[in-house]
Amino acid sequence: MAKIFNKIAMIFATPVLTRDYFSKKTGSEYGIGLWNKIILFIKFRKNIKRVSCASSFLEHLKMATAILNIPKNLEGVVVECGAYKGGSTVNLSLLCSACGRRLKVFDSFEGLPDPEQEDKAHLVFGSREIHAYSKGAFKGVLEEVKENVKKYGDLSVCDFYKGYFKDTMPQFKEKCVFVFEDADLKESIEDCLKNLWPLLGDGCYFYTHEAQHLETASLFFDNEWWNKNLNSKAPGLVGAGNGLGISVDGDFFGGSTGYAIKNPEKSSFTEKPQDSQLLVSIITPTFNRGEFLEKNILSIKNQNYKNIEHIVTDGGSTDNSLDILKKYEGTYNLKWVSEKDNGCANAMNKGFKMASGDIFCWLDADDYYLPGTLEKVVKIFQNNPNVDVVFGDIFVCNANGKIIDFIRHTDFSADTAIYEGMNVSTQAIFWRKKVHNMLDQLDEKYLRCADYDFFVRMGLLGVKFFHSRDFLSVYRHHKGQISRSVKLRQSEEKTIVEKYKDRNLSRFGLRLKKVQALLRRGLHLIKQGDIYYVLRGILRRTGIIKKYE
Repeated sequence: MAKIFNKIAMIFATPVLTRDYFSKKTGSEYGIGLWNKIILFIKFRKNIKRVSCASSFLEHLKMATAILNIPKNLEGVVVECGAYKGGSTVNLSLLCSACGRRLKVFDSFEGLPDPEQEDKAHLVFGSREIHAYSKGAFKGVLEEVKENVKKYGDLSVCDFYKGYFKDTMPQFKEKCVFVFEDADLKESIEDCLKNLWPLLGDGCYFYTHEAQHLETASLFFDNEWWNKNLNSKAPGLVGAGNGLGISVDGDFFGGSTGYAIKNPEKSSFTEKPQDSQLLVSIITPTFNRGEFLEKNILSIKNQNYKNIEHIVTDGGSTDNSLDILKKYEGTYNLKWVSEKDNGCANAMNKGFKMASGDIFCWLDADDYYLPGTLEKVVKIFQNNPNVDVVFGDIFVCNANGKIIDFIRHTDFSADTAIYEGMNVSTQAIFWRKKVHNMLDQLDEKYLRCADYDFFVRMGLLGVKFFHSRDFLSVYRHHKGQISRSVKLRQSEEKTIVEKYKDRNLSRFGLRLKKVQALLRRGLHLIKQGDIYYVLRGILRRTGIIKKYE
C-alpha cells in the first residue's frame, strides 16, 4: 500500500519538480526549446531503464536544468566522477551534445578502491540506514560503458580517464562548468574536490550523489578542511542530510543528490529581509498643528505593530505642539526636534536623515493611520520580497474628524503620474530604505509638490510597486493647509510635468498622452470593481456634483 501511495505522490509532484526544466528560459541560450526538452525528457526516462544506474531519472533532470542554464559563453567542460555502467554518462552525453560541450568521464572501471576504515560504513539518517562499501563494488567495465553510451547517448562528445581519481585527476587542467560525482567514498570525493573545485567556474555547480551521507554532507561544511586543502571557506551543501526533495523516500521527500555552488553571485539572489523585525520609520513634519498632532501620535503609538520609530520634525511651533510631544515622549519610540526649517520638504529631509528604519514613510501632523495599517504593510513586504513600495487607499475627513470622502487608487504607473497627476497618497505609501537611498532626498525647491516630484522619480527608477486595496490612513482636509494653495500647486505641477514629459511630444501629443493616462486609470478602476468611483469622478469633472470643500 505504501508503494502505491508513493507512486501517486510522485505523479502529482512531477509537474512541480520539472517546472524549471520546462521553463522558457532553460536552454534558451543554446536554442533548445520545448520540443527538444521533451525529446531529452523521454530519452532520459528510457535510458534509466535500459542501463543500470545509481542515480534516478529526476536527479538527471535536475542536473540537466542546471547545465542548460549555464551561460553559453562560459568556457568549460562537464565532468562526471564515477560512471558505474554508464546510465548517468549516457544522459549527460546527450545533454553535452545538445549544448556543444565535452563530457569528461573519470572512473577506475574496476569498482571502488579498498575503503579506509571510516569509509567502510556511512550513516544515512533520513532513511535510518548504514551503507557498507567494499573493494570492487559498483564495477563497470570501460568497454561496457562505452557501448552503452554509443548505443543510447553520444559517444563523440566523451573523453574517458581510466584509473583511481588520485592518479588521474592531478594531470587534468581543463576549465569546468559542471561536476557530478558519484564516488561513494569520502576519500574519493576529497580527491574530486581537491582537483576539480579550483577548475570550476564561479557560479557553477558541483553535484554529489552522497548528500544523504553524514560523512559527505559534513565535508562541505568543514571550514578547516577547505581552508587547509583549497584555501577557501566551506561552500555548504544544498540537500545536506536528506538530499534534494525530488523523490518519495519513506515518509518524506528526499533524494541522494545535493549540490554546492562555487562563489555564487549574490546579486542574482532575491533579497528577503527577515521582516518580522523590520523597523518602520515614520516622519511627521509639523508647524503649529497642535490641534491635530495628538490624534496623529496616538494613531501611530496604538498600532499593533510595535517595531517603529516616529520622528517628528517641528518647525518651531508656538502653539501647544511641544507640550504634546513632551507628553508622549518616552511612552513609545518617539524622537523629535523643534527648530526653524525651510519648508515642509526641508523638514522631511531632516527627519529621513535621522531615520534608521528598514521601511520609510511620512504622515503629516493633521493626518492619521487607521488601526492595523503598519501590520498590514509589513506583512505585504514579508510575503513579497521583490516589492519595493507599498501603497493603499485613503479616507478624507474634515477639520472635525468627520469622514467626508475616500480616494481609490490603481496599480502605479509613472506615465499616469506624469500625464494624469499624482496617483498615490502620501499618507498611505511606504518604501524600503534602499529605494530612499537611490532617490537621496526630496527636492526642497518645491513648497507644495515635493511629494509629487519624489514619487514620479521613484516610479522612473523602475522599482516594484504593490497596491493594497485596503484603506490605510485618513487625510484631513481643512483650512490653512499648504495643500490648499491652488495656484502654487498648479504652478509646481506644471513645472514637474515639463521636467519629466517626453520632450518629443507636440502640444497635441501631450494632450493625447493626458487623455490616454486618464482613460487607462479609469479602465483599471472599473476592472478592479470601482465603477461607482469612476462615475462619481465623471460627474465631478463635468460639474454636475461638487467635490468636498
